[in-house]
Amino acid sequence: PPAALAMVDPLKWEHVVPFTYYSEWVHQQFRQGTLGPLPGDTKKPTTPPTKDEVQARYDHYKEVATAKMKRDFVHAHSGEQWFREKYFPGEREIVRQKIVEYRKPRWEEWKSHLERGAFDNLNTDGKKKEDVQDGDDGEDAVVPAALDAEFRDEAIYKPTLLIKTISPTVSRNQLEEVCLCSAIEGFSFISLSDPNPLKKYHRIGFILLNQDAPIPDQTTIDNLGERKIHDESHGDFTCHIGIHTAPKELKRKILNSSMSQPENLKKQAKYTEKVARKFEEELGEGFGGWDLISERVKMLMDRQKAEEMEEEAEEGEDSEDESDDVDTLKKTIDIGVEYLRRVFSFCLYCVTEADSIHELTRKCPGGHTRRPPPGSDANVDPRSINWIRVWEEKVQLFADPSSADLKKLGGKSVYDTVEEEMQKNCKIEEEGKYRCKVQTCSKLFKGEGFWRKHVEKRHKDWIEKIELEAQLINNYALDPSRVQPPKQPDMPMGQAPRSFPMVAQMPVGQPMFPYFAGPPAAYSGAPHLPPIPPPMDRRDSRGGPGPIRHRDARGGPGPNPGPGGNYRSQPYQNRRPPPRDERGPPPPPRDGDRRPPPPPGRSGPAPPAEAAGRSIRSYMDLDATSKDVKAEELDY
Repeated sequence: PPAALAMVDPLKWEHVVPFTYYSEWVHQQFRQGTLGPLPGDTKKPTTPPTKDEVQARYDHYKEVATAKMKRDFVHAHSGEQWFREKYFPGEREIVRQKIVEYRKPRWEEWKSHLERGAFDNLNTDGKKKEDVQDGDDGEDAVVPAALDAEFRDEAIYKPTLLIKTISPTVSRNQLEEVCLCSAIEGFSFISLSDPNPLKKYHRIGFILLNQDAPIPDQTTIDNLGERKIHDESHGDFTCHIGIHTAPKELKRKILNSSMSQPENLKKQAKYTEKVARKFEEELGEGFGGWDLISERVKMLMDRQKAEEMEEEAEEGEDSEDESDDVDTLKKTIDIGVEYLRRVFSFCLYCVTEADSIHELTRKCPGGHTRRPPPGSDANVDPRSINWIRVWEEKVQLFADPSSADLKKLGGKSVYDTVEEEMQKNCKIEEEGKYRCKVQTCSKLFKGEGFWRKHVEKRHKDWIEKIELEAQLINNYALDPSRVQPPKQPDMPMGQAPRSFPMVAQMPVGQPMFPYFAGPPAAYSGAPHLPPIPPPMDRRDSRGGPGPIRHRDARGGPGPNPGPGGNYRSQPYQNRRPPPRDERGPPPPPRDGDRRPPPPPGRSGPAPPAEAAGRSIRSYMDLDATSKDVKAEELDY
């Protein structure tokens, strides 16, 4: 196709384009002779690419595009405080230590609840509806009930203050200084949310108080609201404080029925233990909560089995070992998931972590409910299989980041990144001559070893900067609950996602996609084409310059007022300057513009001001209508 209809390179978009758009672009590049070789090959293709070849190219493109998106996001937000607290080496360890110290008393409280049997009857199996019709498979036969009051975490309803909005430039330390300087009685911890991409990456915060602390009075809250955090670069930030009111009803989400199958229950128990062990390692020695859960579940199952054996002995029936195993798995999962929520503010199924239960409640209010397992004859839903696969990948990434494929996630090892940048900044002029091109350096060396020693010694700051950037990108890529740019809405097939304005996405001079290209432009009187009628709202070309001080009957500006239109005199009507050569009247209207002259005002003839003509006598009085009338300056 012609160059004017060339499709935009998919790598120039801010989002990953659909496969259909990428396939069209690949075939267009092949027709133009500009299609490069396959990944891992050196020869350009000579035959049209097959579907498998396009898929291989698309997989490689997604890796490159994902890495580009991660890199661009880090470059855009690496200077914001929320990003530094989550991903910067040295700073995030300090924040994690504060969170760990806050969680230790929570662990002790949970332990006391576990030992007195507060979670013995916890069961997250969904309650079936009483009026299930025949033919229902159980998918919609579960009541999405709220969390029972017996198992609610009462910490949600303890006295808490809310910081309504926090700028990305405000740090946790600055907020803690405000709370300490304000002498808040019983101040314990500040919990911050993740930034909201739809609100310019602002956060909200919760000022947590001790259990026996009173609710602050209005005077204390007003004093907090007057506090300002000084910032010379971005301006002062004012803290807007209020009292946090927790929701009274905590709705539970419903899992798909495939998660209730025995093989998936085993996976949930395995991942629950992995995540719990990881958090307990942060707490240190003496916080073996998972071992306590295992002992408690074993005790409960032994008690239940003994009761069942007594009943079976009376009735003469045998128990089923498989059912006992499923009950043990469910009890382990239920207590373990609640353990992760209460102590570590972590939801296993959402794979999201928060600073406190208050923030977790905003993301996942009451936890999750299990559906009944699907029947043996039920059709397998592909969406359920895909959801379970994605969930496994995310929770495995959280539990063991070292096992992840860093390249697939958009990262790269620090060593490979430094090596790649060093090769870019080395020029081999000829055999045995290596010239350093780092920044403004241009020294020449006889061997590669000498050049490497020079870079490591003289450009140490440059290498450290590259290492830090690579580490930030990797930390961001390895976060399964990372903050991402606003999601691009799904577009029709063949159309790549875009955002407005188009200039921000498409290079200057590039047209819209060829799918939207219309016929070639035509003009009135072209061969084989009828005359093109004028637009409905086009006016006589003889209208004079100047502001339009009236509206026509349709409510828009124009010289044709009708019933209901606001008519005023037209001081600039018919005052078009004469042609330069003064050889005749103004040119007539163009073809098709044969409109009748404008009607007079509603009261008959034109107003005297229009009939007498206009002449500006003073810039202070623009309503002077005659040369004989003396224009006096207005006195306001």
